[in-house]
Amino acid sequence: GLWKSEKDWLSWTFRIHQPGEFEVEASIGQTQDGSVFEIAADGQRLQAAVVASGDYTLPKTQTIGRLRFASAGEHTLELRPISKKGAVVMTLWRIDLIPVKE
Repeated sequence: GLWKSEKDWLSWTFRIHQPGEFEVEASIGQTQDGSVFEIAADGQRLQAAVVASGDYTLPKTQTIGRLRFASAGEHTLELRPISKKGAVVMTLWRIDLIPVKE
């Protein structure tokens, strides 16, 4: 949804079937560039700046980086804003973890 407060954060518990490296993609809507956020899991941290999609209701997918999970099973991913540019941090549509083929 429309994420207005820098103090709010999200976390998800998810399950992976095989350990490995995953590309992290976020689908975000925003009218301007610049809000910064962090994605963290298993002691790893990725920071990225929001790239404007043109509208809060128009998601744009951006690649954030890669995370490595050493074991199958349950893990927790956190998303926290670092700074807000404009009236909102972002509209978050989804976070995807895409297995990297080695």
